[in-house]
Amino acid sequence: MNANLISDMLSETESGNVAYTEFLLAYDSNPKSLYCFMEGGDDLFYYNSRIRETLPAMTIYAFNCNGKEEVIRVYYLIKKNAELKQSKSAFFIDRDFDPPFMNPEIYETPFHSIENFYSDKIAVERILRDVFKIYNHASDLAKCINIYHHLHSEVLQKSQPVNAWISCYIDKRHSNTLTKKINIQDKTSKLFTQVISSDMTEIGLNNEIISFENLQIYFDSYDISRAEYDFKLGLFAISDPEMTNRGKFELQFLWNFLEKIKIKLLDKTDMFCSKTYKVKLNFRLETMLLELSIFAITPLCLKEYIQKFAT
Repeated sequence: MNANLISDMLSETESGNVAYTEFLLAYDSNPKSLYCFMEGGDDLFYYNSRIRETLPAMTIYAFNCNGKEEVIRVYYLIKKNAELKQSKSAFFIDRDFDPPFMNPEIYETPFHSIENFYSDKIAVERILRDVFKIYNHASDLAKCINIYHHLHSEVLQKSQPVNAWISCYIDKRHSNTLTKKINIQDKTSKLFTQVISSDMTEIGLNNEIISFENLQIYFDSYDISRAEYDFKLGLFAISDPEMTNRGKFELQFLWNFLEKIKIKLLDKTDMFCSKTYKVKLNFRLETMLLELSIFAITPLCLKEYIQKFAT
């Protein structure tokens, strides 16, 4: 591309989308590379290794777009340009609580978000085998996996009210009918980090998030009607909770489980399993998506999407 064309394209971004700007500058000298646009930095940890594993011979550029809306915005900026739409460009977004985007040129997670790929039972079994080194004792591994499955099933059911409320709030935000905006992440950043009982037999949730009235108070927001909430809660009741549970809640719960099981497996007085297991890795909620990326599942739909760029 010539310098004038690049300058014209850059001026089109209006708000100065950094990912799009970086793409234009890279594409000018590397038109045959694969350009990947993702919602955030954590997404890069998950997707990059899988893209490079599937396409080892291809030069990959990955961009953090800082949000789902910005990924979609970059998609339309590229597709409306006759030259740029010929590029090999891949786009990755989370389903979240939004309606399916239904565009085959954009990869959308089948679950709520990429965090759900880490809390899958298969991923947890991999962590227990490879990080905790529980691979020579089948009964110990089975016990830990069964405990996880029991607790996970319980947390999936008990988290439906807060999921329904947040989903209603997002609907209101999209329709511009909110009288007050709140930061969902700030309010829920630690919500599921201490929900597993000390004996690892049950889930205990704060009463603030298990009823409609208490959720209004907890979030200090009263824009959602009881009818809207009940309707949404009914939809969650008939959906697959593993698909719809908010990904950040899944990651918080997984962190809580790994911390609890690590303590149990080290305790010589408890003898939770047939022997003790020492785990050197210190799990940090803030870095789990990077540290545990290798163990997360890779759904077939993602493999198929990436493979499309092989030719």
